[in-house]
Amino acid sequence: MATSDAYINPGTKITPTISPASVSDGAGRASAAIAFAATEATARPDEYRFTAKTEWVGTIAVGETLDMYLAEVSSDGTTYAGGVSAGDATFTDEDALKNMKYLGSVVVTNTTPEQEIADFIVRVTAHSAVLVVWNSAADASANLSATAGDHEFTFLPVPYQAQS
Repeated sequence: MATSDAYINPGTKITPTISPASVSDGAGRASAAIAFAATEATARPDEYRFTAKTEWVGTIAVGETLDMYLAEVSSDGTTYAGGVSAGDATFTDEDALKNMKYLGSVVVTNTTPEQEIADFIVRVTAHSAVLVVWNSAADASANLSATAGDHEFTFLPVPYQAQS
């Protein structure tokens, strides 16, 4: 009898439209709507490798974080979790983060500003969502870099494919 294996079959990377340059401590940014599929009824993978790259400037302490959340659209496609609006815009409602899916954090590992990178496997079940990033740094001068190229967030679909 032949055996079967399941392999990861990476799809096309999805890069949300978000401009977190210069986000200050205790503030955030919401992305434009991210289309994971055309409609709620469209078949799609549910597991993604989420990669976050960012850089701070100014005084920053080891252990400070940039926290990432996903506000998935409701099943009727009308509202996003936490009441967030889809659009690359400033986000200030820290309490609303509690109603979103926490994806993970990029953690500062060096007091000298450098690009920090974190990877997570995340599950996305909605066909559309908004990425929200929140600068949790405690120091008032711990802003994200003003250089757009210092920040990148991507979702790589990692569905399984049966092999025999």
